[in-house]
Amino acid sequence: MLLLSLLFSLVVAFPQLASAAPGDEVSCLCEAQTCKPCEIETNLTFYTSKCGPNGSKVKSCKRPTCVPVENTNQCIAELEQNSKATGNIAQKAQKENAPVVALMPVGAVTNSQGKAKVIRANGKQELARNDLEVFEGDVIQTEGDGKVRVQLKDRNILSVASDSQVVIDTQQNDAASGKHKTMLTLMYGKLRAQVNKDNKYDSKDNSFNVRTKAAVAGVRGTDFVTTFYPGDKSWLSEVFTFEGKVEFGGDAQEQKVLVPGGQTASFAINSPPPGEVTDMQLKSYIQKGALSEVREMKEQEIEKLDFATDFKAQQTKPAEKPAASQAAVEAICSEPKGDFGQCSFTCEGSNPSGDSRCRTDLLNVRCVRRVCNANGQWAEATALPRSYGSFCQPERAIVRKDCSQH
Repeated sequence: MLLLSLLFSLVVAFPQLASAAPGDEVSCLCEAQTCKPCEIETNLTFYTSKCGPNGSKVKSCKRPTCVPVENTNQCIAELEQNSKATGNIAQKAQKENAPVVALMPVGAVTNSQGKAKVIRANGKQELARNDLEVFEGDVIQTEGDGKVRVQLKDRNILSVASDSQVVIDTQQNDAASGKHKTMLTLMYGKLRAQVNKDNKYDSKDNSFNVRTKAAVAGVRGTDFVTTFYPGDKSWLSEVFTFEGKVEFGGDAQEQKVLVPGGQTASFAINSPPPGEVTDMQLKSYIQKGALSEVREMKEQEIEKLDFATDFKAQQTKPAEKPAASQAAVEAICSEPKGDFGQCSFTCEGSNPSGDSRCRTDLLNVRCVRRVCNANGQWAEATALPRSYGSFCQPERAIVRKDCSQH
């Protein structure tokens, strides 16, 4: 009895233990979480948790930070009155076999390729297809070969690239008042936004923002790409502007930079520890983040990014492009030449002259791995364990598509 009582106490104190039994499978879908009536959302908390069979995968989700409205009592009274009125309407609609409320779509899919789906706020999943309507709260998710193009009611166009996840947080379009407000969250991957120039984004009521877990990009009317890659060591948010201007910076920082057409900027923070990250914890990481200077993009960088994020460009296969242009696309990084996402392995330090091996058994010799990022730079230098000396050669860098160490 004492043992059973102890086990029961542990489950009550740590409910996650109850679902950790071997063979259990936790859903990798993020639960839809919204503020209660008479509460307003002030911020978001991002968190990660294990999911899948036996916790073999990790999901990254968000939950809103909610606070009561100023006149809570008055709000509750109004809700009760509205509830009574809605109840009468519902009874009448039920008798007439008519729907009570019809959610208004905020846009529709105009093109989809490969593995892509739309996850509704209630958790229901639908394969992305042409003319599929999208609503506030929907999540657009693509896999390795998936791409989705969505046109919103205000004629803004979203292109979700492969291996990406985007949440449509807010999409308000009031034609009568001319107010347009859009908030999108890029959970990971790459999103292109082609913003209708007729929509004026110049105030809190008229805004178009794309945010990641660490940064935010605000525009007035432009064509730009936002990328976000939450790695084990760093979270990197980047903006690439084709046309117009984008204000970009850390979400919890006052410092911002203006990124005009043909230029790019990045914001990086150290990766928070695995598990749930509170607002205050994440804010502390963001405040210590590094905002880069604005730099001009290379011509081949613009060409490759445009091809990867615009469905119009997808109509022309890479093999059909001129040889010189294609060669430029294939080598974003130079010295050595490498494509985006590929890794270079170099033997660094005082390797003995004439030795055919990278002598990582010596104290001052290391095999170093770097990743080719979208800025055309070999970044994220990582000294590999000494046992991985065979990955490097003394006199030249080796470029591999696979960045893993096996």
